[in-house]
Amino acid sequence: MSEQKVCACHEQAKELKADDYPYKCPTIPGRVHVQCKKCHERIALDFGSLTKEDAEKALRDVALTPGECPGYHVEFSMWTYWQCAKALEVAFAN
Repeated sequence: MSEQKVCACHEQAKELKADDYPYKCPTIPGRVHVQCKKCHERIALDFGSLTKEDAEKALRDVALTPGECPGYHVEFSMWTYWQCAKALEVAFAN
């Protein structure tokens, strides 16, 4: 996953409901926006030109490692909170 850039849909994302996440960024290819189900913090997962398999591996390395959510809570895994499986489906839907 690559460095974060602010995309044009960043401001409009503030108006979305929790059920609208994850969604594919309309301005930056390979980016999916997700929202933490626990604290509602929004983050962008930027897969760039990774294949689905490489993206899943990279996401598992990050999301299955204990750590702090940008919303300031610590979890053993962010996989469920960030809806990672669904984010991968959205990112690589034809």
